[in-house]
Amino acid sequence: MALIKTNNLIGSVTGSISGITFKRDRSGLHMIALGRHVKQRTTAQNKQRNAFSIARGFSCVTREVSYNIYRALSGLDPQSPPNDYYPDMR
Repeated sequence: MALIKTNNLIGSVTGSISGITFKRDRSGLHMIALGRHVKQRTTAQNKQRNAFSIARGFSCVTREVSYNIYRALSGLDPQSPPNDYYPDMR
């Protein structure tokens, strides 16, 4: 915890920014640096994230991306969906 000296123009500072928490009490404004919490992904989350990256790298069309996510999760290479994969949009 560190005391921050100011000219008392700052009335009330409470909250946190980027892992640093500010708090004011009777002795003044204090700053506390807290550790960052890094969220770890599971193997299944990594597999789905990689499947999306592969599918998105092949095409940006939403229907083709969803088709290729399924293919990537099944261990197949990305490709354009067959003509009868989705109905005609006329």
